[in-house]
Amino acid sequence: MERELLQWLRCPECKASLELRDAVENDGEVESGALACSCGREYPVLRSIPRFVESDEYTASFSFEWDIHRSTQYDAGGKTASRDTFTSDTNFQLHEMEGKLCLDVGVGSGRFADVVDRAGGIVIGVDFSFAVDAAAQMLKDRPNVHLVQADVFRLPFEEKTFDYIYSIGVLHHTPDCEAAFKCLPGLLKPDGKIAIYVYSAYVGQEQINRAWRVMTTRLPKRLLYFLCVLTVPLHYVWNRYRFQELFWHYVLPGVVFHLVPKIHDYHDWRARLLDTFDWYSPVYQSKHTYPEVCAWFRESGLVDVRPLGPEVCVCGVRPEE
Repeated sequence: MERELLQWLRCPECKASLELRDAVENDGEVESGALACSCGREYPVLRSIPRFVESDEYTASFSFEWDIHRSTQYDAGGKTASRDTFTSDTNFQLHEMEGKLCLDVGVGSGRFADVVDRAGGIVIGVDFSFAVDAAAQMLKDRPNVHLVQADVFRLPFEEKTFDYIYSIGVLHHTPDCEAAFKCLPGLLKPDGKIAIYVYSAYVGQEQINRAWRVMTTRLPKRLLYFLCVLTVPLHYVWNRYRFQELFWHYVLPGVVFHLVPKIHDYHDWRARLLDTFDWYSPVYQSKHTYPEVCAWFRESGLVDVRPLGPEVCVCGVRPEE
């Protein structure tokens, strides 16, 4: 961590400032040490990341997947998928984020922190899982990206800290999506902006997907990942030779099709593998509607609340005081 991060960190319990002790530094970066609070609590800095949780608990699948797929979703070689997803899911104008302090809730491997950093923003990325270690590897030469391992329900920041907050595809993997969201608006500065994307309740086959997840969430992570790997060649053969069309439309009744596990249909096999594993492995996965999520925003005192597209993406603004 950079010492600059200290100005924004607070004890998650009492919100007092933290003092860095027993620091081991290398080239100006704090590699290890402890963050001490006047209330008597201490939080370790390990592998250059402040840690406000003791384990990854229900997010272990994300620790696993981002260790393997840390670079899969990054924009490179002319690709702009992460940038395009960020702008469409948040409605934030990247040119307006230059020099602004941004909170990335559920930073994962850091794909969206990368987008905001390239636009000139200052990013604090938080994640409950050890995905922060993957993000640290990918973003190690970015002085304006700071990473913290913390619980969304006990974030180590004080109110009115951030200009922008975003959480894309994360909050529905917490035990209580609504409660997780409502921990965030208070961290915005007046006139600050917040946007989230959560899974849609408008998608069909929910009961079938839930039934499959009863089994898949109990499988060892490595075994489930291996099963997802098997879908890569099967998906290619299935589509290449039109087996899907011939089999489902002419051999078996349509109802059987809906019993088949969902497999993501991305052109890039790595992205397909990652998102298929991501669909079946998390302990928590909730689905939501636009009226429901927009109500959360309004109940939190946000204004200019807008739904953003076919997915359940909503943005809002904290009003001036």
